[in-house]
Amino acid sequence: MNSFSFTDISPDKKVIAVDLHGTLLDQEWSVSDPIVPQLTGLMKSLKTAYDFYICTGNNRLFVEQHVPAEIRKIFTGYILETGAVFSNKDTEEIIIDRTAVETIKDLENKLHKSRLPEVLFFGHRLASISLFTKYKKEGKDPRRLCSKISQMLPQLGCYDKLLVTHSDVAVDIVYKKVSKYSGLRRVAGSRPIIAIADSLNDFELLKNADHSFVPANSFDFENYTGSNKVFCLKDVTDFGKYRDDEKHYKTLYRTKTAHTNGLLEVLKKIYDQER
Repeated sequence: MNSFSFTDISPDKKVIAVDLHGTLLDQEWSVSDPIVPQLTGLMKSLKTAYDFYICTGNNRLFVEQHVPAEIRKIFTGYILETGAVFSNKDTEEIIIDRTAVETIKDLENKLHKSRLPEVLFFGHRLASISLFTKYKKEGKDPRRLCSKISQMLPQLGCYDKLLVTHSDVAVDIVYKKVSKYSGLRRVAGSRPIIAIADSLNDFELLKNADHSFVPANSFDFENYTGSNKVFCLKDVTDFGKYRDDEKHYKTLYRTKTAHTNGLLEVLKKIYDQER
């Protein structure tokens, strides 16, 4: 962590965490041209009060390939590989220990040899595993493979310290002690965090952020934990009307639109609150 120089960080700024797949990016893994000026304008308006971080299961190269340069410029840094890697946009640093990385890479080799038919490709990762079941709009929902791999792990070896989760395009396998939230909290310190995300691998981020938002295309968080309910959904227009710990549930404010348009809805709401 000490090797990084986050020169834009201000202790007086709050933090906005933005997921990539399903939130910042649309189903074509892009930000459409008409949305780019709207998004950059809103983010620049909020930049005086907030530091922006991408929080993703992907690596830095993917961010550079799919997020327009004018948008990347506004972000202070990236939390990559579901919290296992930090980036100040120029370099990357693995934040889990070497033994954990060796365990993950051992499992990755075994999964490669398993030739799982649902897997389109493995993402290049430093300290996690990503098995893509979708490429843009094509492919299968990763949830079934997520369940399948969870059941396979005891047969493949001693991997009880690893967590199997998923985004809306891939199954992610990470060290249990890290998450997007833990990675971001190391950078944010005690500053308030607003999270905008959509998938199961965002669970800890959405659960622990000060305020949490999901786009219309999000995972069914409200019913995911069954009787041990964690979240309750409210419309994004209700933000600021209720306490987030109402009835001991974490409030997720859901937008009316999906993907990047949903992100725009959230940022407009935050901007209106700040004025």
